[in-house]
Amino acid sequence: MRRIGQTAGIGLAFLFSAAAAAAQWIGSGSSDVAMWTGLGFAAAAAPIGWFLGGRYDRLKEWAERDSLTGACCRRFVQTAFPRLVAQADRRRKRFSVLLIDVNDFKTVNDTLGHAKGDDLLRKLAGALMDAAKHGEIVVRWGGDEFLLLCPYGDRSALETMSRTIGERMAQISSQWNRPLSVSIGSAVYPDDGRMLDELVQAADKGMYADKHRRKEAGPQRLNA
Repeated sequence: MRRIGQTAGIGLAFLFSAAAAAAQWIGSGSSDVAMWTGLGFAAAAAPIGWFLGGRYDRLKEWAERDSLTGACCRRFVQTAFPRLVAQADRRRKRFSVLLIDVNDFKTVNDTLGHAKGDDLLRKLAGALMDAAKHGEIVVRWGGDEFLLLCPYGDRSALETMSRTIGERMAQISSQWNRPLSVSIGSAVYPDDGRMLDELVQAADKGMYADKHRRKEAGPQRLNA
């Protein structure tokens, strides 16, 4: 986790310490007195800055993270998306989104209970974050849907990531001793849209096409 708040808190503490030392030097004309004043102020202010900065960092992380899975929350992506677009446009780069939906998740809740359903979501989020080796951002989009923001727009790279996610889900399926799988759709900026809603809608169509294909393929292809 980035310690932005703590870094800023310590920085402000030393800035105020320098200001206090300067004021003392101007008032007394003694550099020794000013130095000891600044050091004393820093000794008192630094722990306070560290503590308050840490509280800010924790609150910021809680605001950005989904409490159940630890993935980024939807609000974080909606806030960060304009910056991602500006960066992509400036560098003339493409990026993409993957929309991931757990197949038959309601059956898990109905047969095993909501606690097991929550456990499955945590395991899937962990698997997605473990697979995010190239700067992908894992987001809990809502319910049993996850979104991956990928800093690349190459279709073959997206297919590779989709296969990796399928393999991780197959491992969870084996651990749970029941057929578990996900359906995945993708969209690329700016090919499939320039707004977040446009990209999600395009990925959603692909995800439902994948879900339909899996239903037609039958149970034996669930983890393919």
